[in-house]
Amino acid sequence: MFGKKLSTALLLSLAVTAGAQAGGRMDKMAVALDLSEEQVTQFKALHQDKRDAKQGHKSERKMMKQSFVDLLDNYSEQQAEALADQAAEMARKQSLARFQQAHKIYSMLDGEQKIKFKKIMSEHKMGKRSLGNESGHDGGHRD
Repeated sequence: MFGKKLSTALLLSLAVTAGAQAGGRMDKMAVALDLSEEQVTQFKALHQDKRDAKQGHKSERKMMKQSFVDLLDNYSEQQAEALADQAAEMARKQSLARFQQAHKIYSMLDGEQKIKFKKIMSEHKMGKRSLGNESGHDGGHRD
């Protein structure tokens, strides 16, 4: 009983920390781009939409993980290839979602902000470095 309460508390703590980290990155982006209040509202709405979409894919990822575990006992090359194809398709969809998100943000910016955004994105190195973090450590969280 105690262990279950402890693990629940730990999971809640991790969830709050991950949310705070994401919020911190959003705040840094808003400051770096000098967003107006209206743009901040739009930016937060886009971020929430992205979070909602990620939650929708959670069950798909869970089923795929279970398929992988099941494949260990009953390996078949054909099933392995099908699972690899499914993983590739999921990765493709995630990449497209990131590209679309970046375009939506870019579209809401003015000329000077677009220049700053392009600079930030060119320095970003695809998930290896978050805003204001020169060390290359992004806390293990990717958007």
